[in-house]
Amino acid sequence: MKKKREMTIFLMALMGGFFHTTLADIDGDGDLDLVVGEAEAPF
Repeated sequence: MKKKREMTIFLMALMGGFFHTTLADIDGDGDLDLVVGEAEAPF
C-alpha cells in the first residue's frame, strides 16, 4: 500500500497539479485502481 501511495504522489508531482488523482477499487477485484480527473472538475 505504501508503494502505491508513493507512486500517486510521484504522478501528482509529475503532472504539476493539473490533474487530481486518487486510488479506488473501481472494478471490485480487490486491487486499487488509479483514477485521474481534471483538477478543477469533480469526478
